[in-house]
Amino acid sequence: MLCVKSPLQSNIYSAIIKRMEEILTTGQRVKQLRKKLHLTQLEFSKKISLSAAQIACIETGKRKVNDRIIKLICTAFNANEKWLKTGEGEIFNQFNDAKFTQLNALFSNLLPKYQKFVLEAIDEFLKIQDENNGDTPS
Repeated sequence: MLCVKSPLQSNIYSAIIKRMEEILTTGQRVKQLRKKLHLTQLEFSKKISLSAAQIACIETGKRKVNDRIIKLICTAFNANEKWLKTGEGEIFNQFNDAKFTQLNALFSNLLPKYQKFVLEAIDEFLKIQDENNGDTPS
């Protein structure tokens, strides 16, 4: 017996497949977050005490993202837990801090090449801070 789909059934099926393709997995959202932060898998992994291989497996869906990893990511990168789990809401939690708001406004007005320069400079400052155990340089 041959099963023939009506045009309506075919349209519904196509719409469902298309919607499923649009939905990101948690691992894909981890990758999106990492890319938004301009971090390599190694840099990202170091900040949450995982290996780069573990991050690669998460991003490709070979490893499930458990609640512990989600908490680590959200804490380290100020990521919105609801967004990370479901895709709903904003990627980052909102700050109510005036300095952060000012910094964000200034940063968003920079051209991408200057944004990259600022991020690299901040990374260097953080390395210096780590070398000095959090003390301010003299």
